Amino acid sequence: MSWQEELRKLDEELASGRLSADDYRVRRDQVLSSAVAHGEDPNAAAETQQQQVSQPQETPQPEQQTPDDEGQSADSTQVIAPLDPSAERTQTVPPWQAQHAQQAQQMQQPHQAPYAQQQPPMPQAGGYQQGPASPAGGFQQPGPASPAGGFQQPGPASPAGGFQQQGYPQQQQQFPPQHQQPPQQPWNGGQPDQAPPWGGGDFPPLGPPGGPDWGASQGPEGFEDGQRKSGKGKIFAIIGAVVVLAGIAVGAYLLWGTGDDNADPRNPPSSQQQNPPASSQPVEDPLPIGEISGQPEEHSEVKTFADVPGLTYLNDQEVESYERADPGDTKFTVYRDGQGATAVILLTKVGDKGAASDEVSSLAGIQTNNGAESVTEGVPDGVLVTAFEDGAQYRAHYLSGDVLVRVEAVSENGLEAARAYFDDALEAQLNVLPVDG
Repeated sequence: MSWQEELRKLDEELASGRLSADDYRVRRDQVLSSAVAHGEDPNAAAETQQQQVSQPQETPQPEQQTPDDEGQSADSTQVIAPLDPSAERTQTVPPWQAQHAQQAQQMQQPHQAPYAQQQPPMPQAGGYQQGPASPAGGFQQPGPASPAGGFQQPGPASPAGGFQQQGYPQQQQQFPPQHQQPPQQPWNGGQPDQAPPWGGGDFPPLGPPGGPDWGASQGPEGFEDGQRKSGKGKIFAIIGAVVVLAGIAVGAYLLWGTGDDNADPRNPPSSQQQNPPASSQPVEDPLPIGEISGQPEEHSEVKTFADVPGLTYLNDQEVESYERADPGDTKFTVYRDGQGATAVILLTKVGDKGAASDEVSSLAGIQTNNGAESVTEGVPDGVLVTAFEDGAQYRAHYLSGDVLVRVEAVSENGLEAARAYFDDALEAQLNVLPVDG
């Protein structure tokens, strides 16, 4: 069977609906490609075919079967195998792309492309019968898409003029003469259609991929303008905040940083004086005084034992006894309970602890030599206590480390009142400066 007969058979199968439009184009391209490969002249055959189809077409009559065909049943099939191995590589073209491709190729000149790339031209009078132009979505083709080799076709051979398509007005189509040119690219190497499935006449054409007009503004580029505006606003806000903070810092420096220019440099402000670093523990008082009831009278003028003789509190013998113990720092405090009782606390730091221990006994002996009586009842060990009954007065001397302690109490209300206030003061002092064992 020649390639012209194969083309006519394909037209008949397409007209009868046994072959889909996609399969028709694929198999037609295969036939044309095989004809070119075998060196046949498709142009001459095309002119012959044009003369045949230009004659008045009559109603096709079914051909009579030859004796060779009588042995075959009406259901005999014919399988057309691919003539070129490259023809098996098919390209699926959606209906909407096929329509656009066919319309674009119909506008081209007949000699503008090789047979492998041309689509059927615009219908002309006297050509093959053809149905109306397919809609944008393409006609629905019954049955699955045929394979590369085609389905086996049942039924008798179709007439030379082909079957008329049912339900469509008859139109004739003919192929103009074609001028063969050397193929420049594969039969399926057409330019890809960039139009989207939803495109068409209602939408503008898309630009080339990567161009400025390609696609719509999507993704991050849709927000670029807003982000640029937002970025400028943030920059201005940051600059404004920095300016405000700088103004506050300058104002604070001018207000508090310069200080008083007229201040006496010999008496700098207390804020400029360097305070000693605070210790984690409070500094202990080397001469502590216990919590004694009454109103205290601190004599801050007494710093050392050299300040004590000026108080006229000790007699000459007592001063001499203190001086033999190498006295140093001294604290002198008086308490009054508001009921006629008075307590006196004298604390002296000594440099010679051995001599100070002897001077405790010497001070107690000075009291007894002046008319006082020694008191031992209710007195802690190591503490020497004397009492003057006429003056309602009690005195105690003891040594606590390197501190010589003297506690005295006197009351206007008699000896018992003096003893009560004395016991309270002595107990409070023993709590902070206990007697040496």
